[in-house]
Amino acid sequence: MGTQNLDIDGQGNVAVQIQGDGNSVTITVGDTSLVLTKRHELRFEPEAPLDLLLPENEVVPLVGRDDVRADLDAWLADDAPISVRLVTGEGGSGKTRLAIDLCRGAEAGGWTAGFAATEEMARFHGQTNVEAWRPDKPVLVVVDYAATKGPVLQRWLTGLARMRSLPEAGKLRLLLLERHGSRDGGWWQALTQFGGIEARRLQRMIDPPEPIGLMPIAAADDRRRVLAAVMAAASALDGREPPLAPPEPGADPWFDRRLADPSADNSPLLLHMAALAAVQARQAHKLDRSRTELALELADQEILRLRKLAENRGVGPALFQHLVAAVTVEGGVDGEGLQRLLTEEGAALNAPMSIDDVHARRNALLAALTPPERHGAAPAAAKLVDAVRPDLVGEALVLRTWEPEPDQFARVDRCWVRAPAATAEALVRLGQDFGTPTAAHAPDPTPIRWLDHCIDRVDDLAGLQTLADAMPQATVNLRVQAERALSRLIEVLESATEPDGLRIVLTRGNRALRLNGLGRPDLARADELRVRDAARELARHDADAFA
Repeated sequence: MGTQNLDIDGQGNVAVQIQGDGNSVTITVGDTSLVLTKRHELRFEPEAPLDLLLPENEVVPLVGRDDVRADLDAWLADDAPISVRLVTGEGGSGKTRLAIDLCRGAEAGGWTAGFAATEEMARFHGQTNVEAWRPDKPVLVVVDYAATKGPVLQRWLTGLARMRSLPEAGKLRLLLLERHGSRDGGWWQALTQFGGIEARRLQRMIDPPEPIGLMPIAAADDRRRVLAAVMAAASALDGREPPLAPPEPGADPWFDRRLADPSADNSPLLLHMAALAAVQARQAHKLDRSRTELALELADQEILRLRKLAENRGVGPALFQHLVAAVTVEGGVDGEGLQRLLTEEGAALNAPMSIDDVHARRNALLAALTPPERHGAAPAAAKLVDAVRPDLVGEALVLRTWEPEPDQFARVDRCWVRAPAATAEALVRLGQDFGTPTAAHAPDPTPIRWLDHCIDRVDDLAGLQTLADAMPQATVNLRVQAERALSRLIEVLESATEPDGLRIVLTRGNRALRLNGLGRPDLARADELRVRDAARELARHDADAFA
């Protein structure tokens, strides 16, 4: 396994390196480099049922997305040298799958394309002479979970605004993916609406100005194709011949009506989960289940698989299930993080701590939770052990594992200490997906209790900012938690040795929106007045701050 250097003629001593058997690409201009993960090259042979749900495996062709895909192709082809776009959609709407397909198409068209991890974004911006970085080949950078990368994204976007132009051949496209985003408040407003001259330049680079919402799959025929493809793949993995398939048109009137119902949940993830659960249950379909019910069913099956693996490797099944839940809350861990997690969790749960025990648990986690990029990749891959994916099934597994435990809050606390930003993000997703009622299911209060617990106890600035940014701007059931997270964030910001005035103003403005949503206009008005006065004071010292 080596590194292949591809010399590209052009200015600035540009080299592109393909690393890790094609799993990543390094764009080097002079002394400045950017490493992108080529998720469109991470397909691997599924070994476990949940592997069929990973977007990297592309079990189903991209269906029902012709219009949005064509619009993204036009965005790439546009003459603008630098352009930024935000695509939003609920968890499981297919944002990542769409971006993977776009990266493959862009690469075929001569672009360098891939996903940028948080750590890589920070490392790239920390290099010298970043603003002089001028690749002479078009580059597409995809950023997933964009809201939780606010601080480093702010630095990136400011730098892009200062760059202003690129060589004609060196277009740059930044595609952001997130569940939510609004120009009227929250993380997207904070990134794009304030900050003086650079913000005005940035706003001209955002195309379109409003986030693009990704809708459910519209056509019943496309939905049927998704179900059939996943059921065929799941049957093959299960050794079933002939494979199970959804009912033929006309064979099941209820199924036909449900499949054609535009008001039903027809997101790609629900269809994938319904197909997989149907094969596991030996049924023709599972479209009578909600997404949370399906996620819990699949989590139960995954727990059985994990416990069997643990028994075969001489690891306590209950302890192993807990370790998987902790890894999932922390969003996956690297080698150092895994060692710390095993040591701390073993001590906290009074589990044996011999070298052999730790080694057995480590190897079991490596066998159970291999990240897609490590299938055939170099050992230097960032995440040694991944979370249970997709997110919704991982959240369901965490609930199943920790909800019955009397020390559940202590388990959450330990994850927060090790990985505050990732834990904050996981808790908000849990609250969104399982803690809020829908027409299909009643809420589970446990994720809300975990969220409240962290908001009350945490004084970590990065963690509180992540909590606040991860809250959907239009949320109803989490709006109390959103307001409380913003209030705690203001407390921490104002108590800093050198308070960040602009950040406090933005946070107070967002809290005013939350307070209005809670029916507390008097408190909202007080925040609005303080924002107005503080903005005037800031503008007096920096004329561009609110230009």
